[in-house]
Amino acid sequence: MQKSFYVVLFTVILASCASLKPGAEKVRIGKSDPEKNCKELGDVVTSAAFCDEACQKIVLKNKALELGGNYVRLESLGVQLEGGATNGSGTAYSCPESK
Repeated sequence: MQKSFYVVLFTVILASCASLKPGAEKVRIGKSDPEKNCKELGDVVTSAAFCDEACQKIVLKNKALELGGNYVRLESLGVQLEGGATNGSGTAYSCPESK
């Protein structure tokens, strides 16, 4: 019985880990405002159990990519919520590619 509990727990932890979607590796994250010629696309938020700050950054990059963005202005990261979940948030932007 105890062994099956650990197998289920391990599976839940693995399932909650995020991976970068193709193209999301190009999305930059920063605390500063983007360049003036960037277009604001909307808020991006993550809230999950077993998701550390690195995992939250991956989720934020993926969500920005889904909106067509390539920059996230980070608002918060690693905020502890009730029930053990953590929260990260930011604003997605589409910025011209640097040459």
